[in-house]
Amino acid sequence: MPGLFPSPRRVYGVSLSASEGAGADSWLCRATPGVGGVRVESVDTLADIPGGAVARGPALRNLLARMAEVPRSAWGIDAPFGLPTEEQAAPAAQRPPAWTALLERVAALQEYGQLASLLPERSGGATPLRVTEQEGGLQPALAADALERTFVLLREFVIPLSRQRGIGLLPFDPLPVVARGTPPAMLAGVPTIWAFEVAPARIAEQVELARTDDADARAECLRRLVQRQWLRPMARRLRERCGGEPGAFTATLAAVIAARTSRRQDHAAIRARPRVAIEGFAYS
Repeated sequence: MPGLFPSPRRVYGVSLSASEGAGADSWLCRATPGVGGVRVESVDTLADIPGGAVARGPALRNLLARMAEVPRSAWGIDAPFGLPTEEQAAPAAQRPPAWTALLERVAALQEYGQLASLLPERSGGATPLRVTEQEGGLQPALAADALERTFVLLREFVIPLSRQRGIGLLPFDPLPVVARGTPPAMLAGVPTIWAFEVAPARIAEQVELARTDDADARAECLRRLVQRQWLRPMARRLRERCGGEPGAFTATLAAVIAARTSRRQDHAAIRARPRVAIEGFAYS
C-alpha cells in the first residue's frame, strides 16, 4: 500500500498547552507498539521529563530536543499544524511551498490578533475550519481562544519542528520508499522520526462513547481500548494516572493513534488532497 512508513519502534503521544506554564499543563506519553496494542510505559508532564521546565518556552524547546533523539519513532501531537486556507489551494510534489510560506508569515506576526489577516474571510466572527475539522464534525470555534492557541503553538513548536533535520512532518513531507532490509548505510538523510497532528477526541466515537469529560468516562474509554487490543492492560497506578488527568488521557490516546496511524492510513493519498497539503490533517 503506498504511503505507509515503516513500523515505529517507539510511539509517543503529546498533549500540548499554550499556557505560560505549559510545562506543567502539557503531557507526554511514552509507549511501545506491538501485538495486542500499545504498551504504555510512562505518562508525565513536560516539566517532569529530563531537562523539563514549567515555563512554556523552555518546556517546548526541551521536547523538540527529546524528539530528535529517538530514531524509528512516531509522534502523535495534539496541536494545530496549520491554518484554514482557500478552496483553490494546490498540492505540490514536495513539502508544499505554500505551507512553508504560511509558517513564515505566522513567524513574522507580532501578536495573535493579526492571525486573522491570514485566514479566509467568513461571516459571523467565527474562526473558519480546516477541512480535517469539517470532516470531524467540529463547529467553528470562537476566534479568541482558537486563534491564540494556534498562534502560540505554531510559532513556538510547529515552526521550530519543521526546521528540524531528520524529522518528517505528515502530511507535508513525502514518505520515502524504503525496501524492507535496506542497509542502514543507505538510509542516510531519510527521516526515521515522524510527527503529525492527531485528534484524540475522535477515539471516543470509535469506541462508541458519548463523552470522556470525567474520570469514570475516561476509565471506561481505556477499558474499551484494551478490549479492542488497541491498548495493552496497565498496572492500576499507571491506568489511574492515564485516566485521572485530562492531559494525561489525551496524551495516551495520541500515542494509540500514533501507533495505528503508522500502518493503517495511506499518507500519500491524504497528502495529495489540495487543502490538506497546506492545512495539515488531524489523524485519528
